[in-house]
Amino acid sequence: MAKENDDNVVKKKTSFFSKILAVVLFFILLGVLGIFIILMDYIGALNIRRKLPDNIKSIPIIAEYVEKVRVLHLSEEERLKYWIEEQSEQYNSQQKELKKAELDIENKMKELIDLEKEMEEKKIEWEDTNKKLDELKNKIDDLENRKTNISDGIKTEQLNDLEKLEKLKKIAVIYEKMDSEAAALTFNEMDTDLAIDLIMMMKESKSALIMNNMNAEKVKIITEKLKTKGAWKSND
Repeated sequence: MAKENDDNVVKKKTSFFSKILAVVLFFILLGVLGIFIILMDYIGALNIRRKLPDNIKSIPIIAEYVEKVRVLHLSEEERLKYWIEEQSEQYNSQQKELKKAELDIENKMKELIDLEKEMEEKKIEWEDTNKKLDELKNKIDDLENRKTNISDGIKTEQLNDLEKLEKLKKIAVIYEKMDSEAAALTFNEMDTDLAIDLIMMMKESKSALIMNNMNAEKVKIITEKLKTKGAWKSND
């Protein structure tokens, strides 16, 4: 009886693996057939691409394939004409981009000339009086620095803001891990605006515990400022 059960188990396993093998072979044959059909279509033995529906032809990869095969079967003269037209289109596109770039450069140059003209006008006005000589120098320097450093200044300011934000996040994490009473003592002596920034970055549950242990007057000030910023909703 046990031997018969073992035989049945073996037969079931063999049948299962046979089915899997059959499915794998089916997909392999299907893939080979697909490659064969594409190859036959590519060399012109079949014209399946011409019978494809328009919605299938509109798919980018299919459209590219159809166009390449079409060009491949053109005569040498037609193919040469096709490549010339394609190169001409690329050239025209590059020319448009070049003209756009030239126009941008021209506009920037006009802005620069206008800025330099403004500097000269300011300089002439300021040179009319000795009393404003110092102001003249400061404004000329300011305009010159603005031309060369305005983009660097913006990047530096953005970087400083990001660095400040990252530092505040790290500090907030440290206070979250501290004992609530110990953290509250530090918050009592902390700058109010800094305390608010840290509280807004902390988990509500932790910030509530810290504020519960803080000086009542300090909590009142922080709460009012949080309401002003819209970060604290009253339960009234």
